[in-house]
Amino acid sequence: MNSRLCITSLPTFVSLVLVGLSVVAYPLNAWANHYRIMPLGDSITNSTAGYASYRYYLWNLLEGHTVDFVGTQSGVANGEPLIPYFDQSHEGHGGWRAEDVVRDIDGWLQQVDPDPDIVLCHIGTNDLANAQSVSSTISEVSQIIDK
Repeated sequence: MNSRLCITSLPTFVSLVLVGLSVVAYPLNAWANHYRIMPLGDSITNSTAGYASYRYYLWNLLEGHTVDFVGTQSGVANGEPLIPYFDQSHEGHGGWRAEDVVRDIDGWLQQVDPDPDIVLCHIGTNDLANAQSVSSTISEVSQIIDK
């Protein structure tokens, strides 16, 4: 059985990193030597041409660990990433809301074998930006986490 960690927002992720890598490093050190991470979310996860995705910085923060980013997507939207020297796999979809991820996550997880050890979730921004209620967004994010 795989252990999964779901970080539900980039600010949360950045906070964990800033508080100390021990928050992230402890679980990593407690697991096997190879970590499969699925960056999951919207355009912030996907990124776009000319910008450095947070995935690049995460890749470099995890230097010294054997890390494999997984997902059915690769690269960034609309061209080449600003910095291409990292594992480009991810599950970021520009403009997507939590309900879109809930609808398709089972299929993505079936295509990624073996399952990811860690799923980084950055989702909900488009929901709230499009006047979806906080309670329904929380419900959909909870469904993602329960997967």
